[in-house]
Amino acid sequence: MLRYLGELEQRGDCSAYHLVAHSHGGNVVWQALGLAAAANKPLAKLGSWTTVGTPFLTFAPMRWPLTRLLLLLCFILTSPFVVASVSALASEPAMLWRETGQGALSLLYALTGMFGLAALMTLGAILAHFVVVARRTIDERKRLSAERFTDRWLGIWHDDDEARALLAASLVRPPVLVPRFGRPNSGLLARLAGALTAFDWLFAPAGDQQAWRVVTGRAQGRDISEDLAAVTVGPSAVVRWWPALPRETQEQIREAADRSAALALREGRRQLNTIGRQEELGEVAGLFAGTASWQELIHTSYFDSTGVRALIAARVAGGLPRGSAAVRDWYEHGRVDAPAVRMRSGGGFALRFARALTLAPLVALWAALCSFVFASGVHPHTAAGLRERQAASMLSTPDLVLIEDGAAFARTMLLALGDADLKRGLARAISLVDPQARRGAATAIAREASRRGRFEDIRNAVRMLENEEHPDQRPLRIEILAAGVAGARAGGYGTAADVQQELLAALSRDAGLSYVAADLMLGALHDGNDALAREFLAIYAKPPDRRCPGAQSTIRQITHAGHGRFASEFAAACATARIPAPLIYRHALAGAIAFRASLPASEVQPRIAYDAFGIQFADQASSDFDLGHDSDPLLSINALLASGKLDAAVALTMQWLPMMLSVPPSRGHDVIALAKAVEGRHPQLAETLRQTWAQHASRSILQYLGNAPQIDIAAIEHAALDLLHLGRRGRIESVMEQIQDDRAEAASNDGASPCAALRATVMRETVDLAIQRKEAGGAGVPEPRLRQSGEDLASAFLFMRESDNPRRPTFRRCILVGVAGLALALKYDMGDRLGELVTALLSATHGEVDQSSRAQALGVAAVAEARIRTTLAGVEAAERISPTERVRALAAILERRLLSQGPASRTN
Repeated sequence: MLRYLGELEQRGDCSAYHLVAHSHGGNVVWQALGLAAAANKPLAKLGSWTTVGTPFLTFAPMRWPLTRLLLLLCFILTSPFVVASVSALASEPAMLWRETGQGALSLLYALTGMFGLAALMTLGAILAHFVVVARRTIDERKRLSAERFTDRWLGIWHDDDEARALLAASLVRPPVLVPRFGRPNSGLLARLAGALTAFDWLFAPAGDQQAWRVVTGRAQGRDISEDLAAVTVGPSAVVRWWPALPRETQEQIREAADRSAALALREGRRQLNTIGRQEELGEVAGLFAGTASWQELIHTSYFDSTGVRALIAARVAGGLPRGSAAVRDWYEHGRVDAPAVRMRSGGGFALRFARALTLAPLVALWAALCSFVFASGVHPHTAAGLRERQAASMLSTPDLVLIEDGAAFARTMLLALGDADLKRGLARAISLVDPQARRGAATAIAREASRRGRFEDIRNAVRMLENEEHPDQRPLRIEILAAGVAGARAGGYGTAADVQQELLAALSRDAGLSYVAADLMLGALHDGNDALAREFLAIYAKPPDRRCPGAQSTIRQITHAGHGRFASEFAAACATARIPAPLIYRHALAGAIAFRASLPASEVQPRIAYDAFGIQFADQASSDFDLGHDSDPLLSINALLASGKLDAAVALTMQWLPMMLSVPPSRGHDVIALAKAVEGRHPQLAETLRQTWAQHASRSILQYLGNAPQIDIAAIEHAALDLLHLGRRGRIESVMEQIQDDRAEAASNDGASPCAALRATVMRETVDLAIQRKEAGGAGVPEPRLRQSGEDLASAFLFMRESDNPRRPTFRRCILVGVAGLALALKYDMGDRLGELVTALLSATHGEVDQSSRAQALGVAAVAEARIRTTLAGVEAAERISPTERVRALAAILERRLLSQGPASRTN
């Protein structure tokens, strides 16, 4: 409209224009004039604007969007459940996507996303409401300036105008539409029910208001997100309005409308009579076609009045209207002061509050559904859920007290427990039946508790042991205290003086616990308290026997920690015929060399000092060539070589040669390094070392052929890699040929040896995969090779099926070989075949198999289950086996899941 008026203002052939608007057309003109005033457009050519029968509408938004505010409050109150879900999803989304099978996680993503979107939309609606209020206020101020156009306004309206009356009637309070419990003839019980359930005073009025809004909304045209607040005969921003038409003109219009209404009623009665004689109605839209002429309403009869036409013509011409004196008098007197306009709210409190009360439970149910899906389908797979499950199991399962592996128990317990439960975990460790398991678990957990600053947990455990009369409790109490001291030092908390003194007093009374003094001595040296270290040394090497348990390891730790000056005192205190001083100094030399290598080049003085220590230790270490009682001859020999004492190293090597075959395969690297070190002076000795170790490595592999009780794949790998490093390709091929021959013989023997083929296959794959991984460097084993290896293992596992073979011991060993094969598949993550291997291994354990073999098989199967399915599935499988294998499997599963936070790579 405003754009059209602007075009008229620009036209040269138009000197002036006049606007005549009927009904809501007047609102359109008033809006256009308001925008023109706000844009400072004078509309100079506008001669006049006349509104005929216009119900001027005033809209306003609700002051307080109660429903939305209450809903937002409900979203806020229920959001902690959803926030907990979102935080868990954000912490490990990739892992949870794998673990939950994607179904529950997808549903949770959808629910939480919809919840968040609904909350944001509610907040946005509230903000938009206040933006509308602010904009409405600004617009009203702009419209006030439109009063400049009111001197050119003529407002024509009838007292009985139906449109204005209908719109005004839509603003009254709604009638009673919903029946109440408490009607006048209702009993006391019905009245109480209506009051107590809030139906009569809240929900029934809300229903009335909602029904009324639906009915009146059609009449009001409520499609602009605001509510109708007032219906007036003039613009609300104008202070002077035109009065109603003169009485005689109003009567003239009313009589014309009445006559048309009578004719329409008569015609409608006739058509209704005609319809009654028809066979069918036909189209509803044409039933009363032609009955109404739209002259039956006053609202549509204005222009049939001569007085109205005269007023419009006079306004356009700029003179007085022709016609009756009453019309001229009405026009000459002009506008009068507008009465006060009462604004009415389009919505009621009951409706808004009832809506909030109805929607709030839906929001709460939504949040509860998010929480339920998270708690049942996602949380058990999260790191926190797995910890909670294992903490509860470790602390309450009765048969775990029978466990025999304290280290695995401590690892699993520490993975599962938070700081708050370490006290209970330590008490649980003390309750273990096996003494070694109890000692290992209790000291490990005590050390960790102290490292986290949980010193009161240590004191509680000590008090528990003091109250028990058992010969093993006193040593355990001392060990827990010592572990607590070491843990406090590792955590940066220092060492409490009273605890140190208590340990000193206890150790002085019992020399049998001198092995504990070694760690305390090292701790005192670390703290710079040499006097206290000497006190612990006196206990450690207490006369007359001076046992000095673990002296060789202890002296290495002393020198490796940078306390070279203390080494001579230690050697003097612990040297005996059983542990001669040169033996102690050889291990001191190894620690000194390691410490010297760890010093940066910038620390010149410590390097010089340790060079002097190295010379002193080397002289003492090379004064005796006896390897008796040496716990690690290889370490001693390499230390002498590193310090330049070649003759002494060679002499010890010659003495050590007969003992070489007792060295485990994992020390092959040290043997090869020794051969390389002596090669310059004694090439023949170096070659002898290499040749002897190659034979040892070959035998280490081949010893698992035949009827070996089980297979150590780690030992086979070490031996194979040593052969590769020594350049003995021919020996590797020879070993592989013997393995292959054994496999072929087993296959041709028609089941006489049911697990020989499986044993040979596992050994062959172990050797081949280790070599391929080594040659591939960091790239790992190629995927096609892994697939082929998985297929070969799956074929070999067919021999795991229970047969009629009466040699059950052989079959039991076959189970352990299967455990090794599955462990190999796990090591290289042969995911495509793991399921088949697990099925074959578990089916074999249903026969007459001893419980130990069965438990080992179930343990490794549980670890595989966690890999191929979910961590929770593996945990559930592990919980069904014997205590010791259970905690070993759980430790492996939880370490991979909780520490790595992702699937293991194929090269792990």
